[in-house]
Amino acid sequence: MIEETLIEEITQSTLIRTGPGLLYAVHVSCIGVTPTDSVEVYDGLNAITGVRRLYLVATATNENLSYEPCNPARFNTGIYVLVTLASGAAHVTIQYS
Repeated sequence: MIEETLIEEITQSTLIRTGPGLLYAVHVSCIGVTPTDSVEVYDGLNAITGVRRLYLVATATNENLSYEPCNPARFNTGIYVLVTLASGAAHVTIQYS
């Protein structure tokens, strides 16, 4: 069975979905960011009550970060993405179902 996936492109913290789901990939394009700026993915409806499942940290001003697990990561409550930037921009593409 082939499951249909969805793709979201975001630049700020966003609730991607509510309820159970699967995370297939996260790609981040960092432009002019401060090293240590980050993108975090939580199993939950927000970063306060959710459980952090992924933490990507910029190590350079301009770089690309990716997460593509061999098997999709299961989320039980929802998928929330927290984008923390001191400067610049991060373009996040997330593939999920």
